[in-house]
Amino acid sequence: MTSDIAPVERPIAEADGATPPVLAELGTPVAPSTVSINPGSAPLHGLLTQRQIEVLNLLSIGQSNKQIAHTLGIREGTVKIHLGAIFRALRARNRTAAVVAAQALVAAESFGGNKVVARSE
Repeated sequence: MTSDIAPVERPIAEADGATPPVLAELGTPVAPSTVSINPGSAPLHGLLTQRQIEVLNLLSIGQSNKQIAHTLGIREGTVKIHLGAIFRALRARNRTAAVVAAQALVAAESFGGNKVVARSE
């Protein structure tokens, strides 16, 4: 038995299945793994400081707080302060949601607004 299965368009969800508020406002389903966060990301500059964007970038590649602190030459407590500010700015509840929200903002800007659609494979 064969059937043609069409790709499904879906919004990005947090680990608990809820869509982060920043994404709900954008109405923008995107594929987060295809969008990198870099210190030059214009959409993030209005929300985050340069250092917070650097922390977020390292967070997006899976570094722990201790690794981020070592990489940036700052204390682990300072990383936690930056993460708290990032979570508040992006209205995220956890590390994953923060990265997903940031990538969605970058993708929305990169692709001209809220017309970005990701297909699950």
